Amino acid sequence: MNLRAQIEALESLAKLDASLTKLEAELQREGEVLSDKKQQVAMWTSKKQGGHFPSNSQAAAAPSVNGATSAYFSNAPVGQIFGDIAKQMKIPPIGLYDTQIQQALTTQLTNVETKGTPPDKAFADAMAAIDQVTG
Repeated sequence: MNLRAQIEALESLAKLDASLTKLEAELQREGEVLSDKKQQVAMWTSKKQGGHFPSNSQAAAAPSVNGATSAYFSNAPVGQIFGDIAKQMKIPPIGLYDTQIQQALTTQLTNVETKGTPPDKAFADAMAAIDQVTG
């Protein structure tokens, strides 16, 4: 590859990096908008938006959400029912290495199933792979 081609490739990479940075910022803003209390209350109360129950606990506690009833369910207090259930839910931790840990475990479970790897060895191999990733 000649020098001109290398420069053009680097310029293309710089443009791609700038585009990805811009896209990442836009996605971050979208996530903030979608998780915003006001937006989630609007999504629950709006007939147009389909009545999505909020994932934001402050939105779930808002009077227009918590006090909602449903004519379809004989005016049952659906906002309170869903809110009470949501309060009991445990949020699974998702960490920095979640994908790599999942992959290590999935690979070894597959090895037990398809290659006949003994479960104890597969578990040890999975833990070794996880240790490599997490340090």
